[in-house]
Amino acid sequence: MSRNHLALFGSLCSALFAPHVAGQADAPVVINEFSNDDAGADDAEFVELFNATAAPVDIGGWSVVGGDAGGPDNAANVIPGGTTLAPGAFYVIGMAAVPGVDLAQFGSWQNGTEALTLYDAGGAVVDTVTYETSDSGVFDPALVEGDDGLFGVMVDAGQQPGGAPHMVWGRVLDGLDSGRNGYDFRLQPATPGASNNGGESLRSYFEDFNARQPGDRPAEWVGTHDNAVTIDPGVADANNPYGIHTSGDGGNAGVFWDAAGNSNAMMLQSAVCTSVFFEAYVFFDATPLADPGDHETWTLGFGTTGSYYNEPDPQDVGLPFGTQNGNTGVAWTYQRLGDGSANLYLIDHNDGGWGHNPNTVTPEQILGLVTLAPGLSDGWRHLSLCIVDDQVEAHFGRPGPGHIAMFGTVDVAPRGFYLGYAGDVVGATPARPLTVDYFVVKCCDPATATFYCDAGHHSLGGPVLGLSGLPKLGEEYTLSAGNTHGVITVLAFGDARPAPLPIPFGFSGASFCLDPLATLLAPSGSVTIETPFVPQSCHTVMSVQWFDFDPTSALPLPFGTSRALALEVGL
Repeated sequence: MSRNHLALFGSLCSALFAPHVAGQADAPVVINEFSNDDAGADDAEFVELFNATAAPVDIGGWSVVGGDAGGPDNAANVIPGGTTLAPGAFYVIGMAAVPGVDLAQFGSWQNGTEALTLYDAGGAVVDTVTYETSDSGVFDPALVEGDDGLFGVMVDAGQQPGGAPHMVWGRVLDGLDSGRNGYDFRLQPATPGASNNGGESLRSYFEDFNARQPGDRPAEWVGTHDNAVTIDPGVADANNPYGIHTSGDGGNAGVFWDAAGNSNAMMLQSAVCTSVFFEAYVFFDATPLADPGDHETWTLGFGTTGSYYNEPDPQDVGLPFGTQNGNTGVAWTYQRLGDGSANLYLIDHNDGGWGHNPNTVTPEQILGLVTLAPGLSDGWRHLSLCIVDDQVEAHFGRPGPGHIAMFGTVDVAPRGFYLGYAGDVVGATPARPLTVDYFVVKCCDPATATFYCDAGHHSLGGPVLGLSGLPKLGEEYTLSAGNTHGVITVLAFGDARPAPLPIPFGFSGASFCLDPLATLLAPSGSVTIETPFVPQSCHTVMSVQWFDFDPTSALPLPFGTSRALALEVGL
């Protein structure tokens, strides 16, 4: 296996999910999305059900009940008899003002710790979600999926001046149920009665902010109080407390916080995957905070967090709400405290639960620590994080002085990308929002190969392009040519053309089907290529095509052409 730039080790897991802990292992209908608390008139609360099967399900007489930690259970929301839920369809129970509501009935779902449980008409548990367990813990183990349920707090702040929409808990993909609530749900924009899968079209994200104007908010980011904002790093304004120099990419950058002072959480509206990669320039300010009580924290990584992004407290210094941090998955967390410390942590939050909270069943694990010093190790730094199934590798800085690499083994789970910022900075030293440039986030899917374009025939019928293997990271594949004369056989590499370009004076149908970037003489008719293990290259597409010289032809350009092949790099 090639280990160019990012060297991941260990075997890839074959099993994606563990069995259910609660509910049915083959639940036909799941609780797909819900809002249990909004900061306004409590008129945006709902529970959405989803039929995850390929057949209609009679849900008449079924009920959704809020199991209260303080008891007794809240009133049941009973679905009318004769109600059938079609395959892939949604059913919404909630307040009358909720868009697309099917049953305008509301059973007083609690803002604090509760278990939302779906029962069938016979009273059997079909699916259940326990939320805000950081408050009172898991009060009924029979109704929790996973160790800690949904640990973080979710309050829908409603539409904000910055454009943030209603935020809710939603399954990372419709119907996806691993039996661990903390992995199955993420913070997301409300979509009652519609799919949660809107981000699936965005499997590769890049933003350097240079095509944007200061003040622009990229639509791919959605926050609980505000969205990402473009800044000119050198110009201080409401979003950028003080000027800084540009990153290694130059130009504009983005800040990820709420300048009004609210704790803020954001999700990138992209696909969720088990193998993922992130890199960016990130600005670190390790200047000691002026007041001993000051503190600020940010997190970026793969998983999710609570709507308030309650600050994680790795040093257990007693940060406000520090034991209620709702982070999940694997993430970098930077923290600057009033005692003069400035530290960057790589943390595996697993499916949630903060270790200093006595209600935690499975605590987080700190995989690595970088201690930062002002003027020495702060400023713009390259930061990366890569997860390939159960193996994680992270880098602070590029190879060279000050570079630090970290490794670990984590759970296999589908993960989206999230950010959070919170702090209380009242002294003379200004706050430094999470500031990022040259932002890359990618899923890494299975490698693919797709033929396109027709072959151009010659006296032997035309070369045939063969493929053994796929362009998988760290592995080899072989391209071979059949039906060749063996005199001059050329393999061309390039990008696919919008349309084939005929070869002038060549065989009928012979054409260039790609924009050549490189060619390789291959008289043996076979070429073996190794794909470097560079996760940044996931989803990179390269096209190839064979050209074979026919010495028996009198044509000015006597080349036959194979079909072209598009190769997409992946796992």
